[in-house]
Amino acid sequence: YGLKVDVWAAGVITYILLRGFPPFVSPSNNQEELFDKILSGHFEFISPFWDEVSSSAKDLIEHMLQVDPEMRFSAAEVLDHPWVANDTTAKDNKLHVAKELNQYFTRTKKPKDGLAVIASTALDKGSKYFRGRGAFTVHPKQDEVF
Repeated sequence: YGLKVDVWAAGVITYILLRGFPPFVSPSNNQEELFDKILSGHFEFISPFWDEVSSSAKDLIEHMLQVDPEMRFSAAEVLDHPWVANDTTAKDNKLHVAKELNQYFTRTKKPKDGLAVIASTALDKGSKYFRGRGAFTVHPKQDEVF
């Protein structure tokens, strides 16, 4: 366990915050199939859901969800990425995901605590968007994802 795991988790959370569903799913709700997808790192930016999301946001997520930790972005690289560092990122669905990532990676002494705040806050505010989307359902009382 290390900071690279937190970067992976932040990548998954960023994906979910931008589109309301996770990057790794099993249409048949098969746990083994889901684990295989996660371990392979195979995910897609499904059209039309991702059509209006900037290429910069997609690039960041791709670098955060690299299976090989050596290839995965570090927290510093996430913070230096144009999508996080540039204030114009709010155009991506008017979400302030990049701003939140920046705040919590830089202000918290333990990055995982910041990610837990982002996840629980996002799930509290956005649970209505997750409800009923295939195999992934969020229940408001179950916001402790870490």
